[in-house]
Amino acid sequence: MMMDDEGRLLVVGGYGCSGSERSGPGEPHTENYANNDGWYDDTSDGPVMARLVMYSQEVTRTRYIDVDYPAWVIVGYPRYVPQVLDMVTMDEVLYDLFLRNLASDTSLYGRLGSFENPEDIDFHNEAQLRQWRDSGRLTWNTEFRPLFYRDIWPILYRPDQFRFLCDILAQSNFPHDQEQRGLFDPAKLSVVPGSPKAREIAATQTEAAAPSVRRKIEFTNLSRFTPTGLATVQAEEARHDPYEALRLYLFGLLRLPGEENEFKIEDKVSSRLHNLPLMPLLCGDNPLTNTAPSKFLRLTDYMLFILKQWADGRFINEIDEGWLESPPYTPYLPYPNTPPKTGPEFDRGVMSNVLGGAFCPGGEATWIMRNPSIYWEPYRFKADRSLSDFLQTAAQQNTGTGIEADYTFNVENPLSQDSDFVTGLQPGDITKYSALPWQTDFNECTTNPNDVTYADWNVTYPDSENDADLRKGTKIWTTMWWPAHRPLQYAEVRTTGKNDPTYVWTTWSKGVPQTDAGDLKMVTEWAKLGFIIRNPFLPSSVYDKAATGADYIYVSVEPQQR
Repeated sequence: MMMDDEGRLLVVGGYGCSGSERSGPGEPHTENYANNDGWYDDTSDGPVMARLVMYSQEVTRTRYIDVDYPAWVIVGYPRYVPQVLDMVTMDEVLYDLFLRNLASDTSLYGRLGSFENPEDIDFHNEAQLRQWRDSGRLTWNTEFRPLFYRDIWPILYRPDQFRFLCDILAQSNFPHDQEQRGLFDPAKLSVVPGSPKAREIAATQTEAAAPSVRRKIEFTNLSRFTPTGLATVQAEEARHDPYEALRLYLFGLLRLPGEENEFKIEDKVSSRLHNLPLMPLLCGDNPLTNTAPSKFLRLTDYMLFILKQWADGRFINEIDEGWLESPPYTPYLPYPNTPPKTGPEFDRGVMSNVLGGAFCPGGEATWIMRNPSIYWEPYRFKADRSLSDFLQTAAQQNTGTGIEADYTFNVENPLSQDSDFVTGLQPGDITKYSALPWQTDFNECTTNPNDVTYADWNVTYPDSENDADLRKGTKIWTTMWWPAHRPLQYAEVRTTGKNDPTYVWTTWSKGVPQTDAGDLKMVTEWAKLGFIIRNPFLPSSVYDKAATGADYIYVSVEPQQR
């Protein structure tokens, strides 16, 4: 730890050193993607205590004040694509968790009928919080209107970015292509039903339609009126909603709760039937076996809620309202770059760059992050105070009998390999569930052969021996894990100069095979791999108006170039 010139505390992580204490023939070696006895690495986590030291004029001596509760630092492995967010971030996991388990915003998620006068739930009051959780009437506030560019577009923007990190699904990437005006065109998806823009577009569409289509539109509009000839607000909006079908189509492709093992929905009458794979098409928490599986990733409940509000036309366009300037705002650089002003904002900014799924076991932090028992309050871990305090308290220091300016701290007894969530977390309790060494899991998390034969894997035992019929019917879908951390391919710049740069798609981890031998090689090769950043050779117009030629928005920068 160190202070910079502006007084900010910098916590520098480990060196990425991993090794084995075993020696002899065949050593070192790895046997598993996650658990390798005898190995060590320097991923870590633990409490950060703070003490204010100041000279007091009243008593003419130095006084000490301790911060009430420790913070926490997590040192994970490198994120090689820092400018592309994961499909689900850790911040989104935590925000959803705190809404539904710690009553962090009861105006958004709370008891039915309470939204006009939201309840004030003390999440430190265990009895009150449990009574709120167990009420059985918790639901989302459907009167809430998400903001398109703040809430909706950052989610819809991500699928397009993944196509710059792999070329194996080139055919399926075209619908995500925002620059070439695919299905994810913000100019269409941001149009609010009933708005002046929607009315103008709807009128243009009606005029351009064939006579038979125009008659059908007019008949549909008339049918929305009540018998007295008066229309509701919803009916008026529906008359001028030119992109309703597009929004509903995209939402219909999302994997909903309980569909983690659904590859696609087929042969279901009156359902959202596209006969296409559900999204996101990424690995879930357990795609490795057919016992208690969770084959595919899904968005959090909160993300699905605000996307449903958007799909139903209940959202706000900040640019149309004059709340967001355009320019300088551009949908193709959608994330805010203003510094955080509060501690929670700082936490959320950091957590947005941390993997939020799949947790198998996870990325920088693992599945334990979804357990509400480990939190003292939103964005604050519950700490074992016997292992997260200075050796001498501030009160002892203020008596003047102790050692002057003693900020030391040590743990004399071995840390627990179990977890006591009532007492609180000990140093290492977050990262101890990660793979050991981290390079093995990281190297193998490129793609996984997901068995998508059927959803009820635990009904017909999938590992039955000599079941020829079962083996014949096996269907495999090669599924990516989290390419924003561990990319598959990238566009390598081959030449630069006066003419346009030339590129070639190539494997990101060149020379590191996806095998046990590759796991061992990643232990020494990881620091030589390049970080993938926005292409510095492209003009700014690519981001301003999605110009053509944006096939290579992201390129790799080798370590020596950084």
